[in-house]
Amino acid sequence: MLPLALAALLAPSVLVAARPASFGRIGTPIHPRDAVGDKETVVLFDSLAYEGPDGTQLLAQEAYVHKSQIDIQDWLDKAADVLSAIGIDFGQDLANASERLKLFAAIGVADREVNVVVDGLGTPVSVGPTADGDDQGLTWQNVTLGGGQVGSAKVAATAQTDDGRTFASTVFAPKSDGWGVISDIDDTIKISHTLDKLALLKATFFEEPEPVAGMPELYAALAEKLDPQFVFVTGSPYQLYPFLHDFINTTYNASAGPIYTKNLTLTDPEDLITFIKGGNTQEYKVFIIDHLHGIFPNKTFLGVGDSTEADPETYGEVFRKYGPDFLGCAWIRAVDGANNTDERFAEAFADVPTDRWRVFTDDEIAGLADIDLDGGAC
Repeated sequence: MLPLALAALLAPSVLVAARPASFGRIGTPIHPRDAVGDKETVVLFDSLAYEGPDGTQLLAQEAYVHKSQIDIQDWLDKAADVLSAIGIDFGQDLANASERLKLFAAIGVADREVNVVVDGLGTPVSVGPTADGDDQGLTWQNVTLGGGQVGSAKVAATAQTDDGRTFASTVFAPKSDGWGVISDIDDTIKISHTLDKLALLKATFFEEPEPVAGMPELYAALAEKLDPQFVFVTGSPYQLYPFLHDFINTTYNASAGPIYTKNLTLTDPEDLITFIKGGNTQEYKVFIIDHLHGIFPNKTFLGVGDSTEADPETYGEVFRKYGPDFLGCAWIRAVDGANNTDERFAEAFADVPTDRWRVFTDDEIAGLADIDLDGGAC
């Protein structure tokens, strides 16, 4: 049997659940929960704070609890021969592979309560329980901050355990109106070679991440001109969150924001074949954008994506659903080898005014910073 993370790029199908079953609940679940144990680890995802209908500030918080001891050596040993056969020198990039495969071997822990301490608030926020079954170890909830208020647009948060360990994250608290940017990651701001399975495997698990040339500067310029909240919505699974988080917070530090990732629902290891390219991407992304509309109905977003998968179709669907007051503009990077035909884009953006979307090439990236989005241009 192939290691799970490698089989993920070689099998025929994948089942992906958009979010843990706990998503959307506000308040505290009624059944008992256990504290995170001393042999367990928390991945605390960066989160968004926002104003609820009654004026109380809420936190959209995701967490993953798993057993601390993760031994992936058996996977790495089995992977060596497979990778050699397809042209990858496994040993050369072993450190990267070991780190990025780690969470694929993790065993999630259900029924855990995660206590989140947000800077400036006196009372921890309780998130949980973590889910059982297909989404074991994960939880995502909208929870009240108990009458407190996050004091600035970006503050630190930590998950605390009974034995004194802490796991850090960031809470972003943008204005309820103004601009936001919804951005894809793979082949939009990071070179991932989504259309080439072997190159995708190398870029995902072995090579140092490479930004799309000009995109860090463009996002920094957008951050300065519009003061938007950036939100990254990717088809990659949550097991790659630490890798993607490090990439965003180093290469795109001027435009950092929360990262929303897919969950994997596995019925058979062979179903992992195309988890990065896997199905339901448009459905998943629209689901996340629906969530953003629910918490920021008065914001106007710029959507940025690429032509390798379903970003044009996603933004077209969102525009038809919510109109230009919510999705003010969509920019699509034309990736060589993808379906970049006029017919594809006309269908994807059917009934969307042509001045509300554009397809750009790499040599046009620098000029995008000059577009007067505030003035209504796109």
